[in-house]
Parts: sequence; C-alpha cells; structure tokens
Amino acid sequence: KTDGGLTGKSGADFIRGNAPFIPFGAVIAGAIIKSESFQTVIIKSGEVQNRVRSGDLICNGSSETPEELAMCSIVESELDDLYLNSFCFGFRVFHEAKIDGHFMTYLIRSSSGRVRFSELAQGSTRYNISKKAFKDVEIKLPPIKEQQAIAEAIKSCDSAIEE
Repeated sequence: KTDGGLTGKSGADFIRGNAPFIPFGAVIAGAIIKSESFQTVIIKSGEVQNRVRSGDLICNGSSETPEELAMCSIVESELDDLYLNSFCFGFRVFHEAKIDGHFMTYLIRSSSGRVRFSELAQGSTRYNISKKAFKDVEIKLPPIKEQQAIAEAIKSCDSAIEE
C-alpha cells in the first residue's frame, strides 16, 4: 500500500499543531525515524489524512540532488495519529509480502540503492520521483530469514556507532 503525505495545509497549520508529523529532514537523516524529530501540524476533527504506522517505510519524493532522492527510513514509533509531510510518500509492507522493512530500508539507502534510484530522478534544479516509478523498480530479495539477519547486523552496527 502506498500513501502520500499531508494535503491542503498552509504555513499557518504548522505553527501550533495538535498532531505529530514526520518532517522531510527526519527521512533524510537516517534509516530509523527518531520520534524526537517529529513536528506538529493542525489536523481538524473529521479531516482525512493518511496516517503512518509502525513498520511503514517512508521515502522522500523530492530532493536537491539525484543521490538524495527516494531515501528510505522506517518508522518504529507507534502513535495513533502520526502523519507524513507532503514531500514524502509511505509504503506499508504487509506480512505476506515476505519483506523485512529494516532490510528494505538499508538496501535502498545502500550505495547500489542510491545509484538505482538516482537514475530515476526527473528534473534539473529540483529532482523528483513518482510513486509509480519507485514501485516499478524490481529488486531481488533473499529469503525473509536472511533479510532479517542482515538487517539485524546492520542495525546493531548503527547502534554501536551512535553510542
């Protein structure tokens, strides 16, 4: 499942918000989105916006360079009302897909992933990628158990570096 970010918002909606959202910079910053990076936006009662759940993969659809386009981060926070900024799109990976979200995040952020997705960049001063172009990329994946083992090893190394 693919979802877009916030729609119908003006600058005033971001001044004193009542609901957390994931800013663009949090997606670029690292493979795992940190909850302390959340900002707030006004979401009115009855307003329909796509919500983000734990396990969702978030990618930026726009960037100043092709190499930073379609960076991928995973959401580990579980909040009922968490939203995504309008410059990104989210993917929900379902269990039956046999895809480990952390593995996919690290793969897309890897040097080979950067080459693959930067080739799809459209633009000259600001680069963009459509959700359709992103979804059409074919990626060969190892079995789910191997994905999980690789992801856990990388996550462990990342944690050690942060300490």
